[in-house]
Amino acid sequence: MLEKSEILDSVVTSLWLKNSILAALTHKVGLDVVDNEDVPACAYTDGKGLYINWAECQKFKDEIKKQNYVFLAVHELMHILTLTHERRGNRDPKIWNWATDYEINDMIINNKTSSGQSVPMGEMLYAESLKTPDNPNGQAWLYEEKYRNWSAEDIYDDLINQFKNANNGMTPDEVRRKMAQQLGQALKDAMDKGQPDAVEQWLKDNNKGRGEPIDLDD
Repeated sequence: MLEKSEILDSVVTSLWLKNSILAALTHKVGLDVVDNEDVPACAYTDGKGLYINWAECQKFKDEIKKQNYVFLAVHELMHILTLTHERRGNRDPKIWNWATDYEINDMIINNKTSSGQSVPMGEMLYAESLKTPDNPNGQAWLYEEKYRNWSAEDIYDDLINQFKNANNGMTPDEVRRKMAQQLGQALKDAMDKGQPDAVEQWLKDNNKGRGEPIDLDD
């Protein structure tokens, strides 16, 4: 794993050697390495700059290689270039973010846009899967061959349909409200019985085995 002080120079140098267009765009937008414990993501963008988050990346120790940092930087750059924030509309923010991650990672890995046109990214941007305690088999990036050349809008519709099928037709907002009500009742019951540890157990029981992939951005 690169040291924090080495990341920026390594990413910038790699981009200039392999892809001057992406390097120029990254320089124009601005890339920085931050230590932000408030953002649970390896990299993120606020729409103005690109940030690699050392606070999160160091949790993976030697599993993150130089090409992974390059991948992270380009992924966040593509969020800005594809206007993902402006395209969201009234869609669920979390699932829309997943949909745009699938779209962008397809562009990077397969060197294609959603319309099938070539873009100068190259195979050097392919990132190795990361293994985590919740995802021991790897494939932590949001990527599926199924979504090759799909738009984020179409991916979102497919993800929403999958979500509803798995949750008795409920939307993400309806599931969140239900979970909040259940948590509130669990907390009340635990306090009434003098068993505060029961809430922690309820949270473990209701989140066990979800195995959500790593989100590259917030």
